[in-house]
Amino acid sequence: MSRIPMVQEEQAPPEVTEVYSKIEESGAKLLNLYRVLAHEPNILRNFLRLGGTVACAVSGRHRYPLDKLNAGTHRA
Repeated sequence: MSRIPMVQEEQAPPEVTEVYSKIEESGAKLLNLYRVLAHEPNILRNFLRLGGTVACAVSGRHRYPLDKLNAGTHRA
């Protein structure tokens, strides 16, 4: 049992319910981590945004190629 209670769909405020439905519509699982983060909807949204950014960078679908962003930042 978690120490921090999870925000279930039935208890969630409208803004969290909207985020939950977008997660489910995308085919992703509604993780318990998301339910805990839902106590602070802004943190939940930003966490999901961060995950999307990292996933795009790993898959190569990012807007700015990492080699161009890192160009000139490494010194020999």
